[in-house]
Amino acid sequence: MNQIILSGHLGDDPKIVMAGDHKKALFSLAVRDGLDKEGQPKTLWFYCEAWDGRAEFINAHFRKGQRIEVIGKAVPGTFEKNGIIQSSFRVQCQSVDFGGPKTENTSSGDSKPSEVGDGFMNIPEGLEEDVFAETVFCPNCFNEVRPNPDNTCPNCNSTLPR
Repeated sequence: MNQIILSGHLGDDPKIVMAGDHKKALFSLAVRDGLDKEGQPKTLWFYCEAWDGRAEFINAHFRKGQRIEVIGKAVPGTFEKNGIIQSSFRVQCQSVDFGGPKTENTSSGDSKPSEVGDGFMNIPEGLEEDVFAETVFCPNCFNEVRPNPDNTCPNCNSTLPR
């Protein structure tokens, strides 16, 4: 099973890039990993990506330093450092959630706690269908997509796994 569950803080504001017709959010995630020999906190860094509705959700609701919870899978990759090809992986987010109190970002970039009295967050109208819509990974075009009604990929029309 390829599943990663992380809870940590964003290392920077999410970055949105376009991959064809799809939005991709890229962000780094700092996760506490116990203490070192001197009793100082150890931090592990993970590089994450989220697609389309999740990308928009992350970009709208999360900023540097905010706590986030991620469930995803490891996706292998490589990079070059000093002329040597190195192996790496990134976390492809399948689910994201608030890891602490919900904040509302104002246009000035300031954030303040929301006034939620019952401990539940209020999802903006219309956002729930977009964020929580089922997505699957297309093995043909390698994109995370929302299946067409006939269970085909909207990008390449191949039949998707159920």
